[in-house]
Amino acid sequence: MFSIIVPLYNKEHFVYSTLQSVINQSYKNFEVIIVDDSSTDNSLQVARQIQDPRIKIYTKPNGGVSLARNFGIEKAQYDYVVFLDADDLWESDFLFSIYNLIQAYPTAGMFCTGFNKIINGVSRYISIYPKDGQSRLITNYCEVVMQFGYTPCWTSAICVKRDVIRDVGGFQQGIASGEDLDMWLRVGLKYPIAYLSSPKAIYQSNTENNYNSKPIPYEKTFPYDKWYNYASDNKWLACYATHMNVLFAQSLNREHRYKESIMALRRCKGKCFLFKRCAYYFLSYSNISL
Repeated sequence: MFSIIVPLYNKEHFVYSTLQSVINQSYKNFEVIIVDDSSTDNSLQVARQIQDPRIKIYTKPNGGVSLARNFGIEKAQYDYVVFLDADDLWESDFLFSIYNLIQAYPTAGMFCTGFNKIINGVSRYISIYPKDGQSRLITNYCEVVMQFGYTPCWTSAICVKRDVIRDVGGFQQGIASGEDLDMWLRVGLKYPIAYLSSPKAIYQSNTENNYNSKPIPYEKTFPYDKWYNYASDNKWLACYATHMNVLFAQSLNREHRYKESIMALRRCKGKCFLFKRCAYYFLSYSNISL
């Protein structure tokens, strides 16, 4: 049985299709936990239009997506927790694919698939591996991330054992960006990850009605330098932390938030052998200095 967590905040134009993609799953053994984070539009009313005894709806005071997901995890009844954002979609065999991964890799702590990203009506397959339909076991998460340049794990294409969530802790609250990457990292440092290189979920890129529709304050973004302390002897983790700090600095620079951009770079200075190369690349395209 799967417990599906759907955090909901101002997604009235998307949530119906999202929930229909769940109801249409070929694998039927699941519960859906919708956590309405005090939406100010008609999201809650739209969600209630789908009548299914497996759907449970909770409303809580607004507290952000991390708190909403943690709330849903506490309500989950089953051993495997699956996450789905309220504007994303699943292919009809997504849960069945996750079920097969669990059967094939019972020692894994997390189970993921590739996905399609739709931007302006154009779909693009996103995966660290070719679309060959093969499943793999990732045993060194940080090394894989640095080899491919980004994480294989995306929130709406992930299932995590509930005991694993309890072991590593839930999503860090009070953070508006990067909280999901932090969660997958904490899992990947302690458990192998089963991965299917087929697109079984759909990410619909949109800026309408989301948690992060406004520029995120610097202090609300996950402090990636914290990762250095997770495993001080893991060189791949140090590289990953530096990589994310530099990417964050680049995004701040594009927004002309130069002072904060420097702060982000300084958080990782001297922490990783890749820092000088990453910083040089960044600074060569900017007008600031450390």
